[in-house]
Amino acid sequence: MNALVWYVAYGSNLSRDRFACYVQGGQPAGARRSYPGCRDRTPPREVVGLRLPGRIRFGGLSRVWGGGLAFLDAEAGDREVVARGYLIGTDQLDEVHSWERRYDSRSTVGDRDGLPMVALTSSEHHAPAAPSAAYLRTILSGLTDGLLEVDAAITYLLAAPGVDLRWDDAELRAMAEQPTVERG
Repeated sequence: MNALVWYVAYGSNLSRDRFACYVQGGQPAGARRSYPGCRDRTPPREVVGLRLPGRIRFGGLSRVWGGGLAFLDAEAGDREVVARGYLIGTDQLDEVHSWERRYDSRSTVGDRDGLPMVALTSSEHHAPAAPSAAYLRTILSGLTDGLLEVDAAITYLLAAPGVDLRWDDAELRAMAEQPTVERG
C-alpha cells in the first residue's frame, strides 16, 4: 500500500481547484499548461488549513504562470505562512513534485497525526519578482477559501517580498472580488 504524506501547499496549490488539476488532470484557470493527472487519481483523503513559521516570497520566473513564483522562506521565523495540507499518497506527491520543476527540493516542516508534512521548496535564492495576475488571483482564491478573510489575505500577500513590486491593495482587492473561473 502507498504510504500517506501531508503535502503542504503555500502557493497556487492553496486553491483546491488548482491542486485538483494535478490529481485529476486539467488546466488551471490562467495557467499556460495542462496536466495529465496522477496515475492514482484518489482525491486527498483530508484537507486542512495550516500555519507554519516562516514566510513566503516571490521570485524567479514561472513558465506556467509568468511572473515570480511563491517560495517558502522557513528562516523568517518571526512570520507565519498560511498553508493548506493535503493528505495524499507518496506516489502522488512524487508526481506533483515532478511537475513543479522550479521546486528542486522537499522540506519536512512538521508532522500531523504521525505523518510527515512536506513542502516543495527551492535550494536557490531567487531575487524578488512580482507574480502574474493569474497566479496571484489563484493564491488569493485559495487563501480566502476558508483560511483568511479578504482583508487579512491582502495584508498577508502584500507582506510577501515581490508582490509590492507590481501590486497594491486596490488591485488585490479587485482580484478578490472577481468571480473564480472554473478549472479546465
